Amino acid sequence: MKLSPITSDELDEAGKYYHDGFALLNIGGKSKDEVVHSLNELLFLDKIKGNFSWEQRENSFHLRPDVFSYDNCFLDLLFDNKLYNLLELYTCKRLTLSHIQVVKTAPGRSYQDWHRDTHQNGINHWAGNTPPAHKIIFYPMVDHPEPRLKFIRSSHRCYANNQAFDNNLINSIENEILFSNNDQVMLFDTSMLHGVIPDVHPRGSIRLIYNFITENQYLRKYASKEHHKVLHDLYEKRLKDLK
Repeated sequence: MKLSPITSDELDEAGKYYHDGFALLNIGGKSKDEVVHSLNELLFLDKIKGNFSWEQRENSFHLRPDVFSYDNCFLDLLFDNKLYNLLELYTCKRLTLSHIQVVKTAPGRSYQDWHRDTHQNGINHWAGNTPPAHKIIFYPMVDHPEPRLKFIRSSHRCYANNQAFDNNLINSIENEILFSNNDQVMLFDTSMLHGVIPDVHPRGSIRLIYNFITENQYLRKYASKEHHKVLHDLYEKRLKDLK
């Protein structure tokens, strides 16, 4: 059973995104090839350049101190493919870039099983960004498409401050799978139920994640943190230079 059986064929792009909670966007060009190359090097090579390192959290590894200065291609991908335009088209919001992550995982249990990035714990407490952040996520393909992310379409519009409610959705509603693909990224509302599929290949896997929030959220939560501020200012300058 699907959560929302209503057809979205008659809706425009923003309507479909509101209905489904996600959209698949095509990418290409030189910056895409450079991103794939850089991610493959980070996945397969033990030694990474400069003063960069991996911060381990159980069976996941996060590139530190940041991603944007590791290689220019990670920002170029957004602009060469005009993903900033698509972001506003789908969300109907003016969002800013607050964070870029490169995360490598090893075989074993999922480092982030079913969850919502934004959810309510009890009556007065919200976890995560409110309103929810929107993410663009890219899973490069190594040899063939592999399952990377499970998600429940439209679940961002269906939630309660009760874990039992989400458990019922997870156990009774059909979920979908995002596979690794060198030519597509996924844009999604992070309040949608989603979970990382565990790796089975010994090499593990890698993903690139962009986090977008409102300017007010950035000012309230991230502007005081140096690496977030540098990234935000770089992104906003490049947007301004386009005008």
